[in-house]
Amino acid sequence: MTAIFAVLLTTIMKPIFIPLLSIASLALSVAGCDDKINTDGPKNSSVQDFTFETVNSDVTVNVQYTSNLGNEIYFEVYDTYPYKTDESGLPVFNSELEPLFAAFTDKTGKYTGEVDLPKYLSTAYLYTPAFYATGIMEGTLSGSTLTFSEATKATYATKSAAGPTSSAYEALVVNGTGVYADCQWKEWLGSYDRYYNGSVESYKYTGTTLVPEDAASLYAAHLNVINVSKSCPEEYRSYKDMYLEKDAEVALTFLGGNTCWNSSLGYYVYKEGEKPASIDAANVVLVFPNTQDGEWVHDARYNYAASATKGVDRLTSVQLMYYPNIASGSKEGATTVFPQGYYIGLVLATNSWANRLDVSFCRGRDQRFRSATSENLSKNGYGHTLSEPRTAVYRYGDDIMISFEDAGDDTNFSDVVVTMKSNPIDAIVPDAVVDPTETTTYTVSVNKGVYAFEDLWPNAGDYDMNDVIAKYAYAKTTDKNNNIYEESFTFKTYANYASLKSGLAAELSRIASTDELKYYVRTSASDEFEEVDGFEKDGSVILFTDDVRSQLNTEYKVTVTHASAVSSETTAKAFIYRNQSNGKRWEVHIVNEAPSSNGDYSYFGTYSDLSDPENGSYYVRAGNYPFAIFMSGATESDIEALIDKRNESRPIDELYTDYTTWVTGKGSTATGWYKKVNN
Repeated sequence: MTAIFAVLLTTIMKPIFIPLLSIASLALSVAGCDDKINTDGPKNSSVQDFTFETVNSDVTVNVQYTSNLGNEIYFEVYDTYPYKTDESGLPVFNSELEPLFAAFTDKTGKYTGEVDLPKYLSTAYLYTPAFYATGIMEGTLSGSTLTFSEATKATYATKSAAGPTSSAYEALVVNGTGVYADCQWKEWLGSYDRYYNGSVESYKYTGTTLVPEDAASLYAAHLNVINVSKSCPEEYRSYKDMYLEKDAEVALTFLGGNTCWNSSLGYYVYKEGEKPASIDAANVVLVFPNTQDGEWVHDARYNYAASATKGVDRLTSVQLMYYPNIASGSKEGATTVFPQGYYIGLVLATNSWANRLDVSFCRGRDQRFRSATSENLSKNGYGHTLSEPRTAVYRYGDDIMISFEDAGDDTNFSDVVVTMKSNPIDAIVPDAVVDPTETTTYTVSVNKGVYAFEDLWPNAGDYDMNDVIAKYAYAKTTDKNNNIYEESFTFKTYANYASLKSGLAAELSRIASTDELKYYVRTSASDEFEEVDGFEKDGSVILFTDDVRSQLNTEYKVTVTHASAVSSETTAKAFIYRNQSNGKRWEVHIVNEAPSSNGDYSYFGTYSDLSDPENGSYYVRAGNYPFAIFMSGATESDIEALIDKRNESRPIDELYTDYTTWVTGKGSTATGWYKKVNN
């Protein structure tokens, strides 16, 4: 809309003088969409007393983990159950979903904060990629409070008051049973308890020299390296046996697991240059017969079922023994000191404990799968050698972290996690090292929702709400104290069929002069964002493009690196605009959002607009349609109807079943109307 309106408004209390222009000329100048203007006006004659708001502002989110280990726990909030079933029937994280919010708890596992969430949200799911915390908790909104807390659960400790199992169970790899007929692991460290799911109580390490000094930091380090909802970074995946540069004592400490399998963990020793030809020839010694820690609850359908087959408590340690005559089947000369020049390898046998978790996809599955730290010693379920690493190995402080990928093959390398410590502590040095003194940050992308604009304001338009559509994604980089160091704001445009030229912009709530801004564009033909010299900037307003039509399906991103960390998120308010010859901008915002400082106020109160800026009323009209709307939490699939060419000029209430119910009920019902689409 480039022409200046010529109207003497007599229906408003104060007359507004605008240079004269004919109504006919105006109609031609503002023609958009399919070049047809709705000149009949809105359906209803009364001014809107409904704001079309889809955001539930300042929801109090309370989170309480009771099984935390004294460290901060990263979590994400979703509006739908975040797990799906993979091809093999196993529940896996649905990486296609985007969270609505993310943060860290404090060291006690508690979080309380005010959060903007979609109004449709009544039930939400809290997910953590930290393998050591309860994976999913369900929360229900009560008033303005959304609470997530772990349910009281039955506890099956290794030696618990619940008593022993009714039958004795075995580690199948020891006696070479079933699919492990080619195995003869040695039960030499001590006898495990067959009536307590493989408890190692009789031979666990009770000293202090070989255990982690700060276990909580190890769990935090694992989260920093491996997010279980994503693939383990390639730089940490490795075949890496632990080489002894000095004579040393060695112990393994079990940190936990992230799997439904009841597996067995063992170790083997060989001299440099004498690596075993196969895992079956490695003379493996059993350490943990059953690595199920009872905490696997990532699928709420089987809530806490894992605890019934729990075989080991977290932070249980076992000291390893060196058997110089193991090849001949003799324990003679056994010692706690491993000689310099030898390697220690570890191997995980998937589901080799006979008493298995009572879920169909785990209980009935015999597996030949073995994941070893040595190259060419891992085997798949068919007994074939695997070339790709099945372990992630790195040092954190005084401890060697070893994370296993079992038969599930979700590549998060967190199915069983142990740490190795030596005395002296520098006897073992793997290649990858995580600096324990480094300030660690975490980056997460959040789905904010979708903006939809009519481009004929202040005229009525055709109510199809598709002239400009932009999906808004927000990302932040925070530390474990929820301090924010960097933020990014991304707006993705979609194909539209408007004939008018409109630009897309966003006003940020906070930009300090010391902040560093960078600008990026990704076109539909590109897989990556490309940094550009900059978008036009007007104070706190970022003008991404003055013509959305010129490059549809393009994403525009601005990142803000704060000179000093901030404690709250910056907000971004998107709007469409057109530059005018008077130096002002024609702007369209959502209902009751004021124009930017350079917005042209002369359009308010003309034609279909019934705004009253003096009383904080902006972009309102009569009837059931706004000039612009923000759909909080909406995804691409939710707006398929809006961007479908066949729906051009069809009012939004014809596309979304519950839209009218939502409007006439003034938002009291059908709050998730844009999650339901007419066929």
